[in-house]
Amino acid sequence: MRNIIGAVQDEEQQIRHTTELHRLLKELTNEELWRITHQKSIQNQIKRRKWNWIGHTLRKETGAIEKTALDWNPQGYRREVGRRERGEGQ
Repeated sequence: MRNIIGAVQDEEQQIRHTTELHRLLKELTNEELWRITHQKSIQNQIKRRKWNWIGHTLRKETGAIEKTALDWNPQGYRREVGRRERGEGQ
């Protein structure tokens, strides 16, 4: 009997905690959440990672595929932007 009462109390406490957490999260802005968790915004993290990758790539030797990819300029056939026109019978 005691185990059942303890389990019910634990479940009630968990529900209260979850409800409190939901209420708190509704009031928090993204900026406040980042400040609390000591994180930067996603945009800043992506920019930092891109710059780190570019710096890493530029330090590679001349023939490296990553360095070639930075200078790559595709030539030839380019697909037109937008939908294709539907011809007769389609």
